[in-house]
Formats: sequence, structure tokens, C-alpha cells
Amino acid sequence: MPKTTPESGFPALAEQKLKSLGLRMTSPRREMLAALASAERPSRPQEIMDSVASVGGSVDAATVHRFMHVLEELHLVHRIGSSEGWMRCTMGASHGSERGHLLCGSCGRVVEFQVPDYVAAGANEAAAEEGFSAEEVRLEVLGECRKCAAG
Repeated sequence: MPKTTPESGFPALAEQKLKSLGLRMTSPRREMLAALASAERPSRPQEIMDSVASVGGSVDAATVHRFMHVLEELHLVHRIGSSEGWMRCTMGASHGSERGHLLCGSCGRVVEFQVPDYVAAGANEAAAEEGFSAEEVRLEVLGECRKCAAG
């Protein structure tokens, strides 16, 4: 599956995957997908609700959370913990469960990348030493993007 960007049709890709699993596509779901597609940074629930409202729709926080969890299970979005929001997956099926995000603290830009095997192995080893059963390795790197650093 190719990388997805707003231009390459994230909403259509997500809708196709959801329909293939027998999930209904309602107007609020389409509007939430459009909100994610147009976002350049992780979207918090209130931002998604506001985006839906801006096109005349209506959705509550519980619906946003439920739908984001469905999309996350399908690897269509990623939860970005440090920003308490969700971001559309830009790598498609080209990555495994070990993924990372570079987050610019100045402009909010997010770049998704595959976590190198040795980093994931180190994290899994540390977890095992503590008797922790790791399911997934997620890495967030906070800093400043090249554009912001150049000033």
C-alpha cells in the first residue's frame, strides 16, 4: 500500500477499508475522515468536533473517541501521546507495529518513520528484563523541524 497524504486520498482509502470490514459509512464518519485528512498536526477530539461542525455536521466526544479507536485498530491513524491527539497514518502498510513520530514543538509538524530494528529490540529487551510483556514499540521524538530551526 502506498504512503497516504491528503492529496492521495486518505478518506477514500479509509472508507474502502472500513466498508470491506462491513462497517457503515455515515456522514459524521466521512466528516471525521476529512478532518484528519486536512490536519497537518495531531488532532484532539475537540478539534475534530470543531472541524465537523464547520461543515455543518455534528459529532460528540464519545463518537470521536470510538471512531478514532476503530481507525487506530485498523492502522489508519496513530495516537500521538504527547499531543493527546490522532494523526492519519502516512506510511500505509509499509511499516510494522514499531513506528515513531518526529514532532516539531514550534509548528506542530509530524513526520512518521519506521523505528529501526535495533531500537525496537532494545526496548523489548528492557521490557523483558522488567518482566513486562511488550506488545508494541512507539517512539516520539520531540524537537524542532528543519524549517523552524532555520528560523
